[in-house]
Amino acid sequence: MQPRPCARYEAIENALYAFIGIGRAEIIHELVYALNSVGDKTMVEAYLNCGNTELSNAARDWATRRGYPIMPGSGSAPVGWGSW
Repeated sequence: MQPRPCARYEAIENALYAFIGIGRAEIIHELVYALNSVGDKTMVEAYLNCGNTELSNAARDWATRRGYPIMPGSGSAPVGWGSW
């Protein structure tokens, strides 16, 4: 039985938050790949506000390519880089 697309996405999103929380530099490439492959505005906001410059830059690039404006200020941060 194939998982529902929504369930699959939620699993991916939860895994990405876990990797952000762990904060290991060697996973950044895979996190950026995941953003560019299956990312959405929720992931972009998490990346922008997690405290990692590389992930923030990747999120800005993702948003720019899709025409989403980036507003300065505080935003949602479901998890901080290396906070676990």
